[in-house]
Amino acid sequence: MNPDKLVLHHCLGSRSTRVLWLLNEIEADFEVVEHDFPRGLRDPEFRAVSPLGRVPVLVDGDQVLCESGAIIQYLCETRQRWDLMPQMGEALKPAWLQWLHFAETLATLPAALFQNEVSIPEAERSQAMLELDRRRLGKALNYLDEQLKGRSYLLGESFSAADIAVGYSVFFSTRFASLEDYPDLAEWYLRLSQRPAFRQSFPAEVPD
Repeated sequence: MNPDKLVLHHCLGSRSTRVLWLLNEIEADFEVVEHDFPRGLRDPEFRAVSPLGRVPVLVDGDQVLCESGAIIQYLCETRQRWDLMPQMGEALKPAWLQWLHFAETLATLPAALFQNEVSIPEAERSQAMLELDRRRLGKALNYLDEQLKGRSYLLGESFSAADIAVGYSVFFSTRFASLEDYPDLAEWYLRLSQRPAFRQSFPAEVPD
């Protein structure tokens, strides 16, 4: 690996896709180290970089960062991409931060459904928790749909890294929920999917 390049440790379809999408948006010089899920994350060499065995991990010289939201903020700040992240003191900064962290609030819901419906043996699954998490997911998607009424993007008419963070969470959510009941959300997600960087990052997952 070239030490002068950013290095992203990535699993297909995982939260590291947020970082991959942002790197493609800013046309960064970077390399991707792809790991199989979950076996590749147990590899001792990877565990030396990520003790918890989780992606994303971004290596920038001597700096090693985990957590997709933190990496998004780090990249916007260090690359001075103020078109994708308002600076501190700007009117939209609080909203940007809120959406950045809402992205993970939303992502925990399909993650819980995935664990219960896919990862846990059928005999051990909780139908009550499945129904509860589906209701919670619907509530979160409805909230997002309402917030997008009259807006092209989360902050208004300008695309930002907040759309990337939440956009991935919606991508994950579509495994368990249709966007048909959320017209403004569906329109926003379709708009995101038409971006070249989205298509680079989700090559097999582009909506019709």
